Amino acid sequence: MTSCDISSELASKHWIFSQGDDSLTLTDDFLDDSCFITWLANGDLLIEAPYNTDFIDNLKHDIPWQYRKWDPDALTWLIDKEYTDLAYDLCHDHFEFVDEDHEVPKSKE
Repeated sequence: MTSCDISSELASKHWIFSQGDDSLTLTDDFLDDSCFITWLANGDLLIEAPYNTDFIDNLKHDIPWQYRKWDPDALTWLIDKEYTDLAYDLCHDHFEFVDEDHEVPKSKE
């Protein structure tokens, strides 16, 4: 199993031990089959996932364009709250590892 160097925010949040190595690294196999989702305070869903043709095709087929947005700079999908359950299921259907996080709502002051 090979390791890859990643210096993004992704690497700071998601670690796995590679076999035979005492250091923490992200492994290629883990990254290729992992999806990271964040439930936003407004009810929307943010998806970080590696390129997966089947996942993208299903996402585009099942969720109307008005309810999904690709951010090419952040490499993330933003899914409107109307379709978060479907997007959540698609992530679990296409990726072995799905990690979840919840955005902390800002307090009203």
